Amino acid sequence: MLQKSFQGAKGGMIPEGTIFVRRSGATERASRLELDMLQDRLLSGSEAEGAAARESQRRSELRGIIGDLVQAGKRWAETMEILVMSSSGNEWKSRDWVEWVDTDSGRDMTQNARILDRNIRTLRLHTDEELLIQPALEVQRRIQGGKAFSAVSSTGDVGRDARIAAYRELNMINRNLTELESAAIELLAGSQK
Repeated sequence: MLQKSFQGAKGGMIPEGTIFVRRSGATERASRLELDMLQDRLLSGSEAEGAAARESQRRSELRGIIGDLVQAGKRWAETMEILVMSSSGNEWKSRDWVEWVDTDSGRDMTQNARILDRNIRTLRLHTDEELLIQPALEVQRRIQGGKAFSAVSSTGDVGRDARIAAYRELNMINRNLTELESAAIELLAGSQK
């Protein structure tokens, strides 16, 4: 593209902005067909850049969703582990549950469970990638299954067995969260440019 107007010794004025193309042995004004091809190339580059930017944004959103989900899940599991340990001496009655739900730990655990559920739903809306969805759904299934909670309301040999099952369940939840995090790193890390 001509940057400023030009008048050759043997010709008329060529206005600034005139587009030239290089052909074998000569530089000449672009034909209408060549202008259309240049425009198509420009637009396809813009579309590709736009698609790449949208994909980068989507991946960034997924990283945030998964990061929040994993953090909430780990905090939930840590709190549940403390509950299981604290209940080893005595069975919790409904009054104990009511009191505990009103503590900071009880409210935090409830909030973490909500964050987990909300982010799993959001994750499922943003991707159909099974490597991300499956471990998240497994965490949700295990938490909602209640094996960890049954240990809190059991005593004696039954309580000991329930606590062992609860610790296994909590270990599986943490394993699923780690699996989700690893899959996210592998699948989504490439767009952090």
